[in-house]
Amino acid sequence: LFAEDVDGKPSSVMISCPQYPLFSGALSALGIRAAYYQLDEKDQWIVNAQELERCFVEASNHSSVRAIVVINPGNPTGQILSQQNMEEIIKFAFNHNLFILADEVHQNNVVVKPFISFKKVMHEMGSPYSEMELASFFTASKGWVAESGLRSGYCELVRLHPLVRSAFHTMCGMMQCASVLGQCALDCVVKPPTVGEESYNKFAQEVSAIRHVFAERIAFASRIFNSIPGYSCNVIDCGIVAYPRIEIPERAQELAEELHMAPDDFYALRLLEETGICVVPGTGFGQAPGSYHFRATILNPDKEFQHMMDSIRHFHINFLRKYS
Repeated sequence: LFAEDVDGKPSSVMISCPQYPLFSGALSALGIRAAYYQLDEKDQWIVNAQELERCFVEASNHSSVRAIVVINPGNPTGQILSQQNMEEIIKFAFNHNLFILADEVHQNNVVVKPFISFKKVMHEMGSPYSEMELASFFTASKGWVAESGLRSGYCELVRLHPLVRSAFHTMCGMMQCASVLGQCALDCVVKPPTVGEESYNKFAQEVSAIRHVFAERIAFASRIFNSIPGYSCNVIDCGIVAYPRIEIPERAQELAEELHMAPDDFYALRLLEETGICVVPGTGFGQAPGSYHFRATILNPDKEFQHMMDSIRHFHINFLRKYS
């Protein structure tokens, strides 16, 4: 719906950096330009209002900016935006007439602080912000369900113009739907057991146990990553992944260049070869120039997770010795 030129300029959509690469890939496939705004790593990955303005102005020189993608909870960063920060984003989008695409699929993984949806914040801000259009995304493959093989989800379209909604439904009608199993899983997600129903007690116990594990993993991963020399990791709000920043010596960077690899690709490959631990280098998500990261899943069983963190520590210390 955004893939049309406006006033002779191609359309573009603002996306965070780092970001989940599905968005940049989808835009590329549709022929829509991506305009990247940097998340502020020094301030817990917040969305800085000045950075949004910079991104919009620069993108507007060669394209018509139509929408902004906000990933909250963050993926791969694992942060939760504050309500104040969300209000700043909404005001920015209103001032520039941008459609907000809210990726909120990790909302059930949040255990450190409450999750607040963009829809709720818009409503509480009142007019004119409560009258803005919005698309919010959710899926059955995250949260307490975490059925990653069941690719089903939904998009809630808020206050869309009837003609636009009709065009969207027509477009969806030409696509394949999720499998029956995926649709059943999604039905369970949007209509979980309620108090008084036969399965509610067991459901509540399982969700509580999962959230307890999330909280333990978050605390342990943050503590260990920040104790490794050359590592730093912001506070993790979302209990599935960590996105630590890593120090890569100049000698290792030079060797990576000789091998036609990004430094963090080189690091992740060495980590895999020497420890068997598979992480996704920050290059795949985007990162500020001169910084290096990787995304690691933190849902392993206790003993396995402890072994993984010990292995990463040992590997990195040896890596620094070898290439410093």
